Amino acid sequence: MNKVWECIIDVFIGLLIIFVSVFIYFGLRTEAVMKAMYGDITKDFISDVKKNGVITSDDYEIYTERMGVGNGLFNISLEHRYKILEPDYRFKTLEEIIDDQNKAYKGSNEYHYRDVVTERPYVENPINDGNFNKDTNESILADAEDKPADSNHVHDENCYDGHRHTGSKEFIHEHAHSGACTEYISYIIINATCSVCKNAFDNGYVDYYWDTNTNSVIHNFTHWRNVCPNCGSTSYVNGNLIYYYQWSCGYDYDVSGLGIMGTTEHIPRNIVYQYIKSYPQENNGFITYTSGCYAYHTSKELKDSYTYYDFTNSLNLDSARRAFDTMLYRDNCQGYCYIPRYIRIGISSRYYYDKRELDDLPNIYYITYESYVDSNGDIRFRFKNYMWKQYGSDTPVYGYSNLGFPTNITVQELRYLYSSFNTIKGYFDNLLGRGRADQYNPSDLTTHLQWFSQRTRQFEYYGGTYYVIEDATEYINVCGFDHSLGVNTWVTICGHEEDYSLECDKLIVSITPTHSNQTVYINDPLITTAKAVYMNGSEKTVLCETDFSTSAICKDMTAILTYSYTIEGKTYSNTCEITVTVIPRNKNCPNGHVYNLNADGTDPGCPYCRAWVESLRIIRPTTTPIIITIGTTLQENNVTLLATYMDGHTEEVSDGYVDNLDTCYLGTKPVTIGYKGVSITVPVTTVCATMVCDICGYEYNLYPDGTNPGCPNCISKIPVFTGNIMEYEHINHTEEILEELYNSGRYSFNVNDVFSIKVSNKLSTTARQILRKIYPSITKRWFLIEKSEYIMTK
Repeated sequence: MNKVWECIIDVFIGLLIIFVSVFIYFGLRTEAVMKAMYGDITKDFISDVKKNGVITSDDYEIYTERMGVGNGLFNISLEHRYKILEPDYRFKTLEEIIDDQNKAYKGSNEYHYRDVVTERPYVENPINDGNFNKDTNESILADAEDKPADSNHVHDENCYDGHRHTGSKEFIHEHAHSGACTEYISYIIINATCSVCKNAFDNGYVDYYWDTNTNSVIHNFTHWRNVCPNCGSTSYVNGNLIYYYQWSCGYDYDVSGLGIMGTTEHIPRNIVYQYIKSYPQENNGFITYTSGCYAYHTSKELKDSYTYYDFTNSLNLDSARRAFDTMLYRDNCQGYCYIPRYIRIGISSRYYYDKRELDDLPNIYYITYESYVDSNGDIRFRFKNYMWKQYGSDTPVYGYSNLGFPTNITVQELRYLYSSFNTIKGYFDNLLGRGRADQYNPSDLTTHLQWFSQRTRQFEYYGGTYYVIEDATEYINVCGFDHSLGVNTWVTICGHEEDYSLECDKLIVSITPTHSNQTVYINDPLITTAKAVYMNGSEKTVLCETDFSTSAICKDMTAILTYSYTIEGKTYSNTCEITVTVIPRNKNCPNGHVYNLNADGTDPGCPYCRAWVESLRIIRPTTTPIIITIGTTLQENNVTLLATYMDGHTEEVSDGYVDNLDTCYLGTKPVTIGYKGVSITVPVTTVCATMVCDICGYEYNLYPDGTNPGCPNCISKIPVFTGNIMEYEHINHTEEILEELYNSGRYSFNVNDVFSIKVSNKLSTTARQILRKIYPSITKRWFLIEKSEYIMTK
């Protein structure tokens, strides 16, 4: 039984083994088929990714769905391996940045040397001993040698003392002979030759003149010599006659110079020649000609145009009236030496006016004006008085206050007033009311102008008495010339008489200083001698006077020397000039300088030692070398010198010195400093200017030209590209890939990226599980796919 069961069990076991074996076989076979299928699916998936360069969520869903066929569970691991290129940055050190900034500055840094020119100050302390006086007035006068008169001297008018009239008493006339001029023979000279000595001489002459009354030639006289002036012989032979011609117009030449007016040649007509006359060519009114001591006044007076006989009969006044009308209307009162002082303008009855009875009776109204010459030289007329007759009365009423008549009028206004009857009557009617003129018929009245007065003089003679009517008009001189000197002729106006005493040996022509350029000590006398040259040519050394004082120091000043002398009570003076330099006395100082003492002789001290520097040294700053900022001067950096003068006193000098510092040079150079002719050399280092960063507070240097390179401390915090590219590999794993895939719907690759996929089973198949029971060493993993591909496109 037991064996049966054993057999049954064995059979059962055998069958079981067979079943298991078959199951395992088919299970493994199925596993191999599934493995190949999953491998193809994965290969297709990774090939699509390689080709497209992208995984979409749909692609991944399809892939996982296909991998789910056969109910297998897999571990799917995705990996995206790609290279990352990044620039390499780093932070520079502060020293590197400063070095870069220094290298980046392209400005030049050339040193420019220049000489230092300094001079000692000018000291105004002239020591002038040139032309120093070594003579005296006494020594010069003692050694003087006088020069006698010039033997060739000929006395002329200048040799005479007293006044000599100057000027010319001549006028130049221009005249052309016309048909109104008659030429006539005015002089005949009779030539003769001596029969003995053959001397030619004038034997006689005949003189003629022109009579303007008869307009004919009149014989004046005839003169005969009848004897030879050389030998006294009376035997001679008359020769040719020489004729001289003159003109009736009076314009003739004294060609011979013998006092014979006329010429031996005929003067043509209608050609203008100039003639010398003692009177002006025309006289159109008063004109005064002056020439030196002479004057010629052409006179024109109103009373010259009529005679006193015009006043002998009241009916014979036309010439006087015409003369006044000519003066008033034609000449406008110009060109007259005298005009009436008083002129009356009024209204008269025509009856009396026609009869020329010009006393007060026929005058009904009148205004009296007084003539005068204003400051401009114009003739004007001012109110003097008036006369008025009341209505119904012939008794004149006189007034001397101007009630409203024209006060001051011109010649033109006087003429207008005289010509206007209504204007004159209107003044009286408006100012005085109804008058005597209103009783007349206006046609019987006329304006009246009265300028002359007349008087009757009684003369006694044997057997009776006769009367003469004379001009009593008062005239005023409007030309300003003193007619008492004479008119229409040359008169002397200098007020002197000519004197002809010979004084050329006493009259000095000029004086010349014996010492024209002099240098003297203060308060010392000048040499005032001069060489006098007299009019006769003699010379003499004279002692002059001067008011120039040597009490003050001066240089090249002009002093005037005056020499005065008297001849017959008249004083003469001659002057000349000298150039004077007054210097103080001087002294030598211990340093060898020569300097002037004060005017009073006291010692002011040497001005050269007081003004000249002996040595220099730097007292500020005390560091060596001196460090300053580029672009600044030594004065701006308070570099101070101590100047020691020759007299021992010192001076701190912070400005006013000169140097050859190149303010644009960066570095250390020797600098020469000069002051008042003395110089020293010191090293000076020029550094850049600095500034403090307002961000980080770091102090840094500016460029030499003052531009700002930027704060190096702030710049050091900015990374800089090293020039290198960092390359490293980065891997995105399944979680990162799926996160982006499902967030954005796709996951993209770049060319040459590596995409890897790893697929392994999570569970073993039943056959593999049974087989592992039999063979425990068999792994659970029955499926593993690892694929990597380079992405071909993007």
